[in-house]
Amino acid sequence: MSSPDGPPSPMKEKVDLAKEKAAEYAAIGKEYAAAGAQKAKELAGKVLAKDESGGYLVVNEAKARYQAIAARGAAFSKDILDKADISQEDLSKLHRIPAVVSLASLVIGLLLIFSHYNTGWVRGMMWINGEVRPQRKRP
Repeated sequence: MSSPDGPPSPMKEKVDLAKEKAAEYAAIGKEYAAAGAQKAKELAGKVLAKDESGGYLVVNEAKARYQAIAARGAAFSKDILDKADISQEDLSKLHRIPAVVSLASLVIGLLLIFSHYNTGWVRGMMWINGEVRPQRKRP
């Protein structure tokens, strides 16, 4: 180490240089943090800004886009149905399809449950050496 009135030591110079660099990097970090905070405030302000109807801008833009897409889809489906000559009355009859399908599945399910322990069909379909096995007569 050197005396206060003598030349500075190399260690003191390195410490001072490190302090200067740290202060410089801290200033750069503060600038980036301030810029990031400003950008976040701008984005939050954009999301949270209310329009004249009282809704939020981003939500209203999304609603408008959804309604535009839904309107195009409705017009497209109406055009397709008109070309296929399908009326709204025909479409209103389609509500019966799930009832018919569920009734059929119920009947099939019950048949499967009741035939679970009935093995008579197995005896009729048994093959031995490529030929149907003859039925035995019960005494």
